[in-house]
Amino acid sequence: YIVGGGVGLLVENETLGSWRQTAFAASYSRQIQLSRTGLLSLGATVGWVQRQLDGSKVRTPSTDIDDLGNITTHNDDYLPTSLENGAGPTAHFGAFYQGEKLEMGISAINLLGNELDLSGLKYQQERTYFLYLGYRLDLNNNISVFPSTLLKTDVHQTQIDFSVTALYNENIFVGGALRGYNSTTLDAVALVGGFKLNEKISIGYAYDLGLSNIKAVNTGSHEVLLNYNFGIPIGN
Repeated sequence: YIVGGGVGLLVENETLGSWRQTAFAASYSRQIQLSRTGLLSLGATVGWVQRQLDGSKVRTPSTDIDDLGNITTHNDDYLPTSLENGAGPTAHFGAFYQGEKLEMGISAINLLGNELDLSGLKYQQERTYFLYLGYRLDLNNNISVFPSTLLKTDVHQTQIDFSVTALYNENIFVGGALRGYNSTTLDAVALVGGFKLNEKISIGYAYDLGLSNIKAVNTGSHEVLLNYNFGIPIGN
């Protein structure tokens, strides 16, 4: 039976080098109680996304620059020298099951798989799928272990993340993860740890160490987590 639902609004504005993305989307979710301990959550998002490429910020080995520092040409028919825009609709979907010990989910982004036309330059919104599986193992009254895996694929390429977290006395947690594994790549390894300050506040720390070729210019990243739990059960 249906136990609750919710709506959401997304506004995004992200700039990365010569690229910029602006998006607006609305989301809706619904929770369904399948059994005494099993809860199924369903969610969908629809919206509009705009991609922008500033050709004046692009530099390639073949780019020609005048005496004033302005780009005259990239000598590439696909690269513009000015600001180009493309926009179109987008849609995403996800489903997640949470039981007493088992968790699993499936989701997909860019379901439409459409192209954005940036004045001749095509940007493909690649349809991508995610599969998640996790299980809680209670070793004794104080220690629990939670292994999980996440598969990411666009059908052409597939990567898998592996992680395991140990929880002591429902308070202190430590764990590790291996990210971006397939037959030819391995992206990074991460270590995480933390504890509950009280019933509502948790604090944690993670260190992410790159293992791929970019490790030559990446010495790792540090993340600090501060989590506040409102104590409201899902579905209420």
